[in-house]
Amino acid sequence: MRRALRTWWALVGRDLRIEWRSKEILYTGGLFAVVLVTLFLFSGFQDRAVQAQAAPGVLWVSIALTGTLVFGRTFERDREADALSGLLMIPGIAGPLFAAKLTTNVLLLLVIEALLVPAVFLTFSLQHVGSWPGLMAVLALGTLGFATLGTVLAAALAALRMREVLLPLVLYPLVIPLLLSGVRATHALLHPHADGDWTDWVGVMIAFNALFLVLARWLFEEAVDHGETG
Repeated sequence: MRRALRTWWALVGRDLRIEWRSKEILYTGGLFAVVLVTLFLFSGFQDRAVQAQAAPGVLWVSIALTGTLVFGRTFERDREADALSGLLMIPGIAGPLFAAKLTTNVLLLLVIEALLVPAVFLTFSLQHVGSWPGLMAVLALGTLGFATLGTVLAAALAALRMREVLLPLVLYPLVIPLLLSGVRATHALLHPHADGDWTDWVGVMIAFNALFLVLARWLFEEAVDHGETG
């Protein structure tokens, strides 16, 4: 267990150092998210009431589109440097590698969301949140579940030539229930008088997260081997 934790920590530290030096994912993902929000703003949401209704969907669509950039790039770096094949030669590396890639993807996406959420609130003139801790919990749960599936699918598709196109095509249908739960929970937090309690949707998100984590960890070793040799 200690060896696995040390390996996980070393891999996370390596990925974060690479990103800190290049800031490639943060710059690209952050700019992409802001452009998306701006495009939505000029797509006919001039009415304040319409803006308030559309904001949760805009937020989660932006997270979903930005996430595919993050997930694919973290594995592509290892393939470009031929580091992934070397890592896979280490016995018992699958577990720590999955945990490290998932941790890195979640952290990077959360940093982008720290820019995205204020941008959505300012752009759509949102002024009320039923519970800020609740909103942060919803975002964290949605990000974790989305990144879990995104990580294992990015590993499986890493060697394919059209991976940037295939990743969203495979990923989005699988995470639609989780994303819809995030939209409904966010809507309930932004509109306290709306039907339904946001905590009900949090329960659904927790269930999906548990399912995704079990399936992803079970499939990751085969997925990453296939992605490396595919």
